[in-house]
Amino acid sequence: MSLTTAEMRKAWKSYEAAPSKMEHTSFGGVSCLVAPESKETWQALDAILAAHGYQVRAGDTGTYADRDIAGTSLKSLHAYGVALDLNWDTNPVNYKPKSPVRFSAKATQAERAQDVRSGVADTDMTRQMIDDILAIRTNAGIRPLEWGNWKTKIDTMHFEIDASPADLAAGINWATVRKDGVVQPAVGLVEMAGASIEPPPVVWTDAFLRAHALIEKWEGTFSDNPNDPGGATNFGITQATLAAWRGHPVSVDDVRNLTRDEARRIFYARYWRPMRLDDLPYPAALMTYNCCVNSGLQRGGIFLQRALNRQGAGLIEDGSVGARTISAADTAAQVRLVADFSALYGDFYRGLSTWPVFGKGWMSRLNEVTAAAKAAAGAAVAPLSLSGSFDIAGPAAASTPTSPTIVTKEEPPMTAIDVALGGKYLLGKKTLIAGAAFAALMVLHKTSLLTIDDKTYDMVVQLIATYGGLSALSKVERTNTANDVG
Repeated sequence: MSLTTAEMRKAWKSYEAAPSKMEHTSFGGVSCLVAPESKETWQALDAILAAHGYQVRAGDTGTYADRDIAGTSLKSLHAYGVALDLNWDTNPVNYKPKSPVRFSAKATQAERAQDVRSGVADTDMTRQMIDDILAIRTNAGIRPLEWGNWKTKIDTMHFEIDASPADLAAGINWATVRKDGVVQPAVGLVEMAGASIEPPPVVWTDAFLRAHALIEKWEGTFSDNPNDPGGATNFGITQATLAAWRGHPVSVDDVRNLTRDEARRIFYARYWRPMRLDDLPYPAALMTYNCCVNSGLQRGGIFLQRALNRQGAGLIEDGSVGARTISAADTAAQVRLVADFSALYGDFYRGLSTWPVFGKGWMSRLNEVTAAAKAAAGAAVAPLSLSGSFDIAGPAAASTPTSPTIVTKEEPPMTAIDVALGGKYLLGKKTLIAGAAFAALMVLHKTSLLTIDDKTYDMVVQLIATYGGLSALSKVERTNTANDVG
């Protein structure tokens, strides 16, 4: 171990017997509480369980428990949310080991479990599975997990974090995580005599840069509004988040002097990467990222899962984005997913006590993010101010002329699109009609007054979007024609 149990207790002291500070993560669909900084490590473990097809049982699997180590008065690491007992009925403790761990050679988990019950094996896991778990590394080259193969006992059910929160801040090197049965060689990591060289600089993914450009615009720069429960904030990073990132208390001035580059690193390490957003389709990733940044990781994950469940995904809504959530997102209808996520988030906003103060800004942000996500999903939509029951018009950035101008209103010329879409009687009204139709569709669908299948729903959304897009195009053509004539 790189850290003793006593050192681990000290490093994770703030989470001792504090489940309210912990977050849910999933192991094979079983939701468990863990210390937040350890969440990505546990997600890497879950990815390996999935790659090996290992089934996890809810009845004999768990993480957090406020208990002492057996036979002592010292707290178990389970009390800090940094230890996991996995399928303990078929991964028992052997307090008098006489030899190395005995692995079954049987092909299936059920057959290996029978060998455990017959006393010829110590675990229903395979040696390759354990090797893959212990091969996980952080981007700084640290092995973050330990398995219960001790000198004094063999505790095959037990996995625990073997690193401090600061050690895990570098993030998991996902190239060392077995996915789909294959472990890729580590990128940028050179080991020699147990030491590792400094890892390469962070390389942002295109998806992160694309999404963060929009989020950063809305997060803004320094503010310290007394009505904002987040307190002092800069580039969207709160004082509490900055303190956790740096590993010590920070002042309001520290927040004020935060650089854009450090803020971006925090967003990538604490929001984007732990939620595995590079593994999601971009529209789903953008909606989830916006929610995580504005309202917390767990809520972003829950809204994603809840939106997917509206398409029949059958996910546990624990906020942990694992293999099953990613698979459901890959096959989901993205336009509907974006619309449902947006509606869920809008309803959440309305229930907050600070809605009268911040509601208008929140909804303007949500509208713009939703429009960008729909466009990425292939919906031919121009950003519409009327975008469903959750819409509140945002502040308009209109320019004011330096002196008043008298304009004689003339009948606007019609384009071929105008003629095809209703003629002069609908001139100037088509965008409003498209917006109203989309809003009505969402309300009817949300209240179950309109019951149609997913394919039909998406087709109607696309038709409305196309109508609105053509309307916007005809307006541009009319403007260009008027400018040419003038």
